[in-house]
Amino acid sequence: MPLPLLLSHPYASFEAAIKRCPMPVQAAIWMMLSGLVFSSMGVLIRLVTVDLHPFQVAFVRIAVGIPLLVPLIWRQGISVLRTNQFPAYLLRTFFSISGLLGGFYATAHLPLADSVSFSFTAPLFATLGAAVFLGEVLRVRRIMALVIGFIGVLVILRPGHAPLSVEMMVALWTAAASAGSILSVKRLSTTEPSTTIVAYLSLLTTPIALIPALWVWQAPTPGQWAVMVSIGILGTAGQIFVTRAYSLADASMVLPFDYLRLPITAVLAYLIFFETPDALTFVGAGIIAGSTCFIAWREAQLARRAQVED
Repeated sequence: MPLPLLLSHPYASFEAAIKRCPMPVQAAIWMMLSGLVFSSMGVLIRLVTVDLHPFQVAFVRIAVGIPLLVPLIWRQGISVLRTNQFPAYLLRTFFSISGLLGGFYATAHLPLADSVSFSFTAPLFATLGAAVFLGEVLRVRRIMALVIGFIGVLVILRPGHAPLSVEMMVALWTAAASAGSILSVKRLSTTEPSTTIVAYLSLLTTPIALIPALWVWQAPTPGQWAVMVSIGILGTAGQIFVTRAYSLADASMVLPFDYLRLPITAVLAYLIFFETPDALTFVGAGIIAGSTCFIAWREAQLARRAQVED
């Protein structure tokens, strides 16, 4: 049996087993798997950035996705790149690149549990950005949820009791940039096919990410290459798992399972790096998780109500 078939057979069997479950259970499994994958990815980033700069590792993470793009362009031809929205793609690229570089930098320098906790604020920034830039209406309940969520951020930051570090600010910017990328995709998807959005993401981000990587490039050892490629594979797999989860169930049902990343990461960080997050990190993350889950639930309720009225 050819090697690709050998490698794909266990995954196909596992996928078939998941499909026998009810759809909400499938969605929960895929989201929990994404949490495990992203937590493992964070550990690998921390390990390899002991000797290599995070920007170099981030570039390899993006470059690994290029081979996955080749079959897409091969099947659909150059027409997949036709668009009248190129400035919007550049904006999305800015958010994606700055978020990725910031995320790798924060993961390399912050306690892993703190880095994950700050990433939970992305839905808060997305909700705020949708109101400011897309004209979506924020009602009292969602405004209160936003306020509570950002109180959770303050609990983790502890201003006045601990100095605000550059790494913390970078982690928060990473979450805001992630929200910007989400909103950019939301706007592009109204006129652009998903294949074009995916193609431009790889084609634009890879050469741009190479520029900062070249400034800090060191010749990796074979072992470091293996870790960086593994990070790229895990990152791609995690995105696929998240996409599957959201395609099977409402965000309000799926989102709570994403927050399992924090305990998974905390356990791995303790076992591998002897990091022990303090109680306030979990309290702040819990506040953020609760507020974002409420926002997702509220948006799902409003969407169902709109469908009924239509």
